[in-house]
Amino acid sequence: MVDYGLLHTKILGDYHVGIIGIGLFFITLIICIIYGIKLIIIAFQESTAWGLMYLFVPFANLYFVFTRWEKTKSPFLKTLIAIPLFLIGSVMMASQS
Repeated sequence: MVDYGLLHTKILGDYHVGIIGIGLFFITLIICIIYGIKLIIIAFQESTAWGLMYLFVPFANLYFVFTRWEKTKSPFLKTLIAIPLFLIGSVMMASQS
């Protein structure tokens, strides 16, 4: 079991840590989905070919993001920031059992 220090004391308990983990997991999942869709929209605004490549060609999405950094910087970084929180929520949910 992972030790969360104060989170596993009698202040919150295991049950509440799991609930917080579920909330954090779903909030960050929604953030990743929203900004992922925003990146897809930016690719299709460039051209239909770029949109399809973004969806179906491996690593075309990374190439697109880095070559059009000014347009894609904000949604890409917001997605990157959400990923560690997503993982923390996953671990907190797993520690409930």
